[in-house]
Amino acid sequence: MKTTIRTLVSILCLVLATGIVKAGEEAASPVNLELNLKTLIKSSVTFMNGSAMNTEKLVRKMKENRNTAKVCACEILKLRNNNDQFEQVAVFAEKTNYGDLTADYKKASLTLNGERKHMKAYFFDVVEVTQKITAPTDCLSLYLSMKSSEQVLILYDILDADINRVKQ
Repeated sequence: MKTTIRTLVSILCLVLATGIVKAGEEAASPVNLELNLKTLIKSSVTFMNGSAMNTEKLVRKMKENRNTAKVCACEILKLRNNNDQFEQVAVFAEKTNYGDLTADYKKASLTLNGERKHMKAYFFDVVEVTQKITAPTDCLSLYLSMKSSEQVLILYDILDADINRVKQ
């Protein structure tokens, strides 16, 4: 009997509380948040004239595997070729965290080394690492936090370090 009375009182309080509280126009909506995030990412992807493909890729990565533990390694690069020079270019490598952080960071760093060698061989005369960063978070979150503090940060790519790459 006491449990029934408590349940009824709880339900009555819940109904009264939901009837009184109204958000009105200021209601938070996941759709609005997604649109604002998409706009933020679109405005921040500026490398090579702001490819829309990179924006869609970032939004898709954010929606996929949201609950999976990730680690991220990042290198800030200075790039130069005969035509252009870029400062503060960020390359990220993301790896799923299986519990051994040292091994996961090493795999992500090796992925970045391979990408840096590829960039030097095919695209740029000078590829200079100015800063290395590792974090126990996904790369999109790390990029957004870095972008909020560094206004001139350019996103090159977020690489998937879980993929086994063929060495040539």
